[in-house]
Amino acid sequence: ITRDADPVVMIRKAREMIKKEQHVTEMSLTGPVVVIQDIQDRTIEEFIKVMPVIVAILVFTLIYFHRTWKVILVTLLPVVCAMGMMYGIVGYMADVFVITPQIVLLAPVILALGVSYGLYIANRFEDEKGEDLERVVNSVRVMNAAILLSAATTGTGFASLMVGTLPPVVTIGFGLSVGILLLYI
Repeated sequence: ITRDADPVVMIRKAREMIKKEQHVTEMSLTGPVVVIQDIQDRTIEEFIKVMPVIVAILVFTLIYFHRTWKVILVTLLPVVCAMGMMYGIVGYMADVFVITPQIVLLAPVILALGVSYGLYIANRFEDEKGEDLERVVNSVRVMNAAILLSAATTGTGFASLMVGTLPPVVTIGFGLSVGILLLYI
């Protein structure tokens, strides 16, 4: 396959030709282009199956342990906003970074980190005394340094992926670093 050819179109055409000749002999497609395309298709397929289950289990667990739906807003709303902005920034910079279907793997990492940051504040909120606004302000003030250090070290670790030579890994490193920064904000 030449550089200017679309691999998806070429694979489809080759499969159609194989299907036409299936009665004569048994053939199958092989090679790195086909394998990479199959892996990408399977990644998306599995992600679509698994992500709703992960979110449902997460919501159930949060409600079970915290006994209030408010914890969902505290933990998931910032994550959804950060994830949307992260994917928007990465997509906007598509001419700089290589976008592959593996980019969907950023979502579970950002989800896990964002929920943990939200839980730090929610658990501290439960320990505070006084009016709700005062409790929120104190919770954020007390937990800010811990969340900042956690976000900085984790973001720096993922940013180290950007010095690699594999373009999709560089994209994942950039996406996670930006996503973690947005989670903190």
